[in-house]
Amino acid sequence: MWKSVKKWIEYKQFELIIPLIVLVVWVIANGCTPVTSSPVDGSMVNADALKVQYDHQLAKFELAAKDLERQYEQQAFITELLTQLATGAITNWGGVANLALAGGGIGLLLDNRRKDTVIKSMKRGTKIDT
Repeated sequence: MWKSVKKWIEYKQFELIIPLIVLVVWVIANGCTPVTSSPVDGSMVNADALKVQYDHQLAKFELAAKDLERQYEQQAFITELLTQLATGAITNWGGVANLALAGGGIGLLLDNRRKDTVIKSMKRGTKIDT
């Protein structure tokens, strides 16, 4: 029996070897999907998942930069008001009351914006430092 199998293999060798070579080349060419360790959580990710994680982290940094920019603008506004008060630009009681009310209004706006940020982050399921 082995002799007949060996004889058949010798007779059909190219019909057997060529498909095997093609299969091996195809497996090598397609192979496994390349993966790497994620810098975010250390899990193994492919290129698409890594791009999603990168975009997510970039969006977080952009939001943080906008928040800092907003805080700098508010700080500049308060500094300007205090400078006006110190230089005597606001001398009457109406001006002082206006300054106090503006400061209270700014505080109220800041508090509401902070609460909105916390509520939105809770809805998205992301953690934000308060």
